[in-house]
Amino acid sequence: MVTTDRFVTLTADDPRLRLHLMGRDGTRGDRVRPVLVSSLNPHLFRSVQLNEWTFEYVDVAALRRPSLMKVWLLALRPETWVLSLAPMVSVLGILLGTSTALSMTEVLSVISGIIALHAAINLFDDYHDHMRGWDRVESHGGARVLAQGWLRAGEVRTVAWTLFVVACAIGLHVLATRSAGPMALVAVGAFLAGLEFAVSRFGLKYRGYAEIAAWFMFGPMLTVGLNWALTGGWSLSALLLGSLFGSVALLAIHLKNFENILTDGQARLLTWPVRAGFDASKTFTVLCSGLLMFSFALVLVFVTPWPERLIALVALVSGIGPLLGRVSRIKSPVAGEMRGLYRGALRLAWLLFAGFVVGDLIHFWGDQFVSAL
Repeated sequence: MVTTDRFVTLTADDPRLRLHLMGRDGTRGDRVRPVLVSSLNPHLFRSVQLNEWTFEYVDVAALRRPSLMKVWLLALRPETWVLSLAPMVSVLGILLGTSTALSMTEVLSVISGIIALHAAINLFDDYHDHMRGWDRVESHGGARVLAQGWLRAGEVRTVAWTLFVVACAIGLHVLATRSAGPMALVAVGAFLAGLEFAVSRFGLKYRGYAEIAAWFMFGPMLTVGLNWALTGGWSLSALLLGSLFGSVALLAIHLKNFENILTDGQARLLTWPVRAGFDASKTFTVLCSGLLMFSFALVLVFVTPWPERLIALVALVSGIGPLLGRVSRIKSPVAGEMRGLYRGALRLAWLLFAGFVVGDLIHFWGDQFVSAL
């Protein structure tokens, strides 16, 4: 151990390391917070032989940070919730617009549970990145509330587990009001997927499987599971909508990882872009976009062949066109155009979401609105 009044360097076998990573040093109380500033870990950096973690002791009162509410909003990342909201609302729009009788209590319960699970996954993601030392390599994404010392890792983990338990409790409540059977398998799948993010036992994100997990979790598992929870059965409409919005999530997560291909490679975080390389990742972006457009065509033909759905098509094209153009112009992983790719993908998701909502409102309730006027 190397220590000064302001900094301390601990090795991986030091029993105080985990305590420091959790945001406490055990002796200086709550007024001073150890903030990780360097992690020279041979498991992260090929060129490093040491196994050291350096922390700076920071006076919490001297931290320049936003209000506590804004800090937690940054940590929860509500801008990413569209990846869950869009597929849910698309299924609900069709169910509510048809003769299907739905309980609004059930609808709100399911939405609340899924959003709670999504928020918990965001927090677990930041927590595990921090505890592994990934967050010390400068990244273009993420909340980074732990890296800046705004929150303790222990606080983030506690809130994440609380949200996860809330999501599970809501899921059990919905299961209790419905017959068991195949729907229980969907619930178990959602639980296991969330649990993997919670404990990171297999580290799927760190093995390059984040894109596949995103397509499945934010796609068919979510839409088919929601349809099953509210109607007691599955439908082709839910499956095709799941393919569409799963493709949106696939593109978003891929662009997030592509944006960070350089820093993730330095940290040996083996995302798919790091494994495949820069040029292959650009090609994969085009393939993801093609899958997204093809999935939309299937929805347009087989699910909602309405003229109002052209609103969503315009939104999709207006979002995906500039994004693909920007990716095609990127010549190297250090190019300035790499920044903001993930934000662009989320903007595309919000545009598509808005297009679906507006189209549903006009198709199902447009005449009633005109009559009311």
